[in-house]
Amino acid sequence: MTYDEKAITVKWDPIPMPPPVQRPPAGGELPSTAIGGGAVTVRYNLYEVPQGAAQAKLTRAALDEPTYADARVVWGEERCYAVRAVEIVSDLRIESVAGPTACTTPKDTFPPAPPANLLSSPLEGAITLIWEPSPEKDLDGYIVLRGESPETLKPITDAPIQATTYRDDHAASGVRFVYAVKAVDKAGNVSGLSNAVEETAR
Repeated sequence: MTYDEKAITVKWDPIPMPPPVQRPPAGGELPSTAIGGGAVTVRYNLYEVPQGAAQAKLTRAALDEPTYADARVVWGEERCYAVRAVEIVSDLRIESVAGPTACTTPKDTFPPAPPANLLSSPLEGAITLIWEPSPEKDLDGYIVLRGESPETLKPITDAPIQATTYRDDHAASGVRFVYAVKAVDKAGNVSGLSNAVEETAR
């Protein structure tokens, strides 16, 4: 199993199909007709296996491929799965017992997107900043950074701020500063830097 912010992806080894009972026609032979039923097809149903509860089928229809994406991602919540094979012969369907149960507990290690379109405006003894919000639902806020060059950027906010604007009242007049912003989510993951801007307070 693997996961990202959008889904838990479950994969399993497909059941190897047996070789056909009758070989294909060769040369001038006429094709034969199998006796007792048509070809056998194997598909799969995926079940969730909650602790202390009955298995719940997740697949509306049996799957052709041995993979399934479960979009119900909840950080820190364990998910357990089991697969059942479905053998199809003509109109007859036979489902196997469940295979071994496999579990995973997704952890949020994915940083939010960097804030976009950072803009600055000079004031008398101050500089104002504005940027576009990051789209993540679990966003905790933003960290504003300032330096005299891109290499010397340091945070000037003690904790993440909720607003998408910031006024730096400690920008010395006549000194050119570089600014950038990072986004932080509730799990503590920090984004990369926004675009940098340079500005000088009047």
